[in-house]
Amino acid sequence: MPLWEFDQRYRRPRVPAQGARVRDEAVAAEARQAARAQIARMHAGEAQGGHASLPALTYFEEVVAGDGRLAELRATSAPKVALFCNFAPEELVHAAGAVPVRVCAGFPGSIAAAEQVLPRDICPLVKSTFGLLTSGAEPVSLCDAAVVPLSCDPKTKLAQVLTDYLPTWVIDLPGRRDYVRDMPVWLSEIREFLRWLEKLTGKSVGRRQLRESIGLFRRRTEAFRALFNLRRRYPHLLSGRGALLVTQASFTDDVARWTDQVWALLAELEGEGARQPEPPAGFLPVLLTGAPVAWPNWKVANVIEEAGAWVVADTLCSGTHRLFDPVVVDEWTTSGMLRALALRYFSAPICPCFVQSADRMDRVIELSRDFHVRGVISHNLRLCQPTDMETTLLREVLKEEKIPLLVLQTDLGLEDVEQLKTRVEAFLEMTVEAGGSRSERAGEGKEM
Repeated sequence: MPLWEFDQRYRRPRVPAQGARVRDEAVAAEARQAARAQIARMHAGEAQGGHASLPALTYFEEVVAGDGRLAELRATSAPKVALFCNFAPEELVHAAGAVPVRVCAGFPGSIAAAEQVLPRDICPLVKSTFGLLTSGAEPVSLCDAAVVPLSCDPKTKLAQVLTDYLPTWVIDLPGRRDYVRDMPVWLSEIREFLRWLEKLTGKSVGRRQLRESIGLFRRRTEAFRALFNLRRRYPHLLSGRGALLVTQASFTDDVARWTDQVWALLAELEGEGARQPEPPAGFLPVLLTGAPVAWPNWKVANVIEEAGAWVVADTLCSGTHRLFDPVVVDEWTTSGMLRALALRYFSAPICPCFVQSADRMDRVIELSRDFHVRGVISHNLRLCQPTDMETTLLREVLKEEKIPLLVLQTDLGLEDVEQLKTRVEAFLEMTVEAGGSRSERAGEGKEM
């Protein structure tokens, strides 16, 4: 059967005018400046809170805010493939000889450029990422092709828009996620994706390539899970922003090198844990859930941790749940490995794009208990309707668990920072007044 293709009759290749090029250069420069400013802000906040400096984090800072990795991406002859969601198997991209680049931007300065093409009232993350692409900002502009899992309405139509700029493939998601009915269809989507990658790169993917690629990414997951478990033992050593930094560096970094650097960070944290095994007085652990918090806009994480709390765990697709689940292979044939990949990318994400929300609720409860959080904060990004529509259920579930919930409805802009600070400070004050140790539940499940 021939590969599915976009209808090309109405494709409009885009070439920016001279005035647009000047604007785009400014957007790219502002994005680099915003990245450096976020690193500086994180350092200042942690120093003010009396937290130890972690030299091993410097590597990850360079990946997200420096030029070294970008220079490598510029220099490589391998195709760079932009992945617009976690549902696209990176292992297949790597096995086909391409470089996976996970793209999800939170830079508000690129939205105006995006709105030259996209409508105003859609997901700001989609607009930010698209605006960086059209503005020539790296790394997204270095990509030779794009893969868009159809996980929400804006991404569904973004796929068609992207065909004006670069070759684009879509991965259709089953909304019910019923294993009996939907798994065969999902497996066929994975097989079709691999065929498209082989056509893109001109390379055939066999058993050896699949096995090597799965092994590489399993080692990455092993390192990440070791970091996760260490944070559970010593929740006070690595801030939520530090954990986001490590995770989001994996969006673009060389997989093997990133894995090695995580082990180096773990060694450093183990030493810190031996010196300071218990959290300091007044330690306030919270869990962050909801919509993605995307580099370089960590507004919500900044507000929470600068107010004196510590994000010890999260359920974000831009955080823990990008890397947590390994591919489990029970048969090392080509078909067996493809089934294992399909199962992992079908079952692991707890995205609200699916009809049912039980897996996300289960994970919020599990992490809240494991990390003894004093409250949950939900990041509800404006116009992310699936996240918004789960809020009532989340509120009721946490009320039964007697865990306080704060819902923050916000955008990528910085205009509401003071309002967010006021609400977060009041929420944290409520949890302190509720009392109790970090191993006890606080509050009465009230939402603020």
